[in-house]
Amino acid sequence: NFIRERLDFYHAAVFLRDLPGEFTMIREATGEAGAQMKRAGYKIGIGSKSIVGFVSSRGEQLVVNDTTKDSTYYANPLLPDTRAEAAIPLKVGERILGVLDIQSTRPYAFSEDNLRSLQILADQLAVAVVNTELFAETQEHLSQHRLLHHITTTAASGTTLEEALESAVNGLQVTLGGDRVTILLADREKKILEIKASMGYAENVTTEKILIGSGVTGWVAAHKRPLRVKNVSEDPRYIQLSSNTRSELAIPLIYRNELLGVLNVESEQLDAYTENDEEMLGTLGGSLAAIIANARLLEQIRLQAERERVIYEVTSKIRRSTDIQSILMTTASELTRITGARYAKIQVKPIMDSEQEDQQ
Repeated sequence: NFIRERLDFYHAAVFLRDLPGEFTMIREATGEAGAQMKRAGYKIGIGSKSIVGFVSSRGEQLVVNDTTKDSTYYANPLLPDTRAEAAIPLKVGERILGVLDIQSTRPYAFSEDNLRSLQILADQLAVAVVNTELFAETQEHLSQHRLLHHITTTAASGTTLEEALESAVNGLQVTLGGDRVTILLADREKKILEIKASMGYAENVTTEKILIGSGVTGWVAAHKRPLRVKNVSEDPRYIQLSSNTRSELAIPLIYRNELLGVLNVESEQLDAYTENDEEMLGTLGGSLAAIIANARLLEQIRLQAERERVIYEVTSKIRRSTDIQSILMTTASELTRITGARYAKIQVKPIMDSEQEDQQ
């Protein structure tokens, strides 16, 4: 609006390149023509036969002083009065962010002075665009860290290891927007990974067991390093658990240099995971490993306390018995109850006198 009103031009527009680098998209433009183009999602192919397409590809300024005499000029029906056009790249360093496009109703409307002014505006606009990107990334990181804190806090509040893992996969699936999530724990004696919690898979996936060293998760467990697979169909290590999976990211769960398991996420999109995702899940993996270790320790303490309680209860019943027969009966009965055995047998060696012992 400033360019149009203060510098007296017919039309001004800002185009920004899309992430895949295929098109430059209109983001702002003046007048009713600009409003219509924004509503229609107007875009121009980068490198296409157009002024904006050329500049968005080369990163060099281009001025057409008389559109009626330029064979490469592509007329926009929404801007029928254009007679001159200038496109200035929005660049920071070597990075091309987009294009500032200005049009005039007068041929040769662009002088060295106003082009210099427009170049200064384009440079300032490029810096502003980068700053907004950085701000958006910072906000995204803050949001992710809040979600990670929520996931780890919820998981840590679980009364059992199973509850903690279920809370973690549920929260992580929401954070990733519906991707499949599994947490596998390592059995070091059997040298396998067992799925202990999952979201987004068929129910029978929990029966799967993966050899450490086999598959993507097995490789991560064996090497204790993250692995990001852009296209699972091109990676021979991939073991299919879902036919729709296209990319995968696996993070080792390590506590005090001990491998406890693997956190694994899968997406139906190719190359779905970035370095930022790997960093985020790595942070979560460290917290989950500590939660798993603490949950196992707590479980051991509970089992030990329960064993001691049972032993105390049984010995108390035995002490209340008044003769050897009732002591043996009580002991056998309690052993079958505690162990779940069908029966218990106690053999007692008879007492011998000294002469019998000598003969024995």
